[in-house]
Amino acid sequence: MSDIKPEGYYKATIKDIELHEVNDKECVTITYDVEGQTLFFDGYFTPAAEQYTWEALEAADTGKTMNGDLEKIDTLVGNENDVTVRHKTHEGNTRAIVRFINGARKRKTLSSGRRAALAARMKTKLGGSTSNNAGGEVPFNV
Repeated sequence: MSDIKPEGYYKATIKDIELHEVNDKECVTITYDVEGQTLFFDGYFTPAAEQYTWEALEAADTGKTMNGDLEKIDTLVGNENDVTVRHKTHEGNTRAIVRFINGARKRKTLSSGRRAALAARMKTKLGGSTSNNAGGEVPFNV
């Protein structure tokens, strides 16, 4: 058995993207490079799955080049995304797949004003408590 990518969160680059059909169902396959391994995201345009698939494509469109137009889907190649890798077992074979596409978020430090407002809001939600865990520690500085 080859090495299987552990489940977790990774940075990945889109190598290829294809609109196609499987069993008369329209779908999209995004081929990712995840730390040197090729993994796939499969999305379907069925009534039950099309909203999820569309949201995944929007997340993958980090450069906002597709702008909701599937005719421009090839513009996603080269985009970097944060992805969630999960394991999928089918007929006794387990493989790693890209389960969720999270875009490429840019972290921005909260200003002191927003930080204080967040701390006050959370203190109110916790009923004046500064901790809700067994160790008595607040998991971040306020």
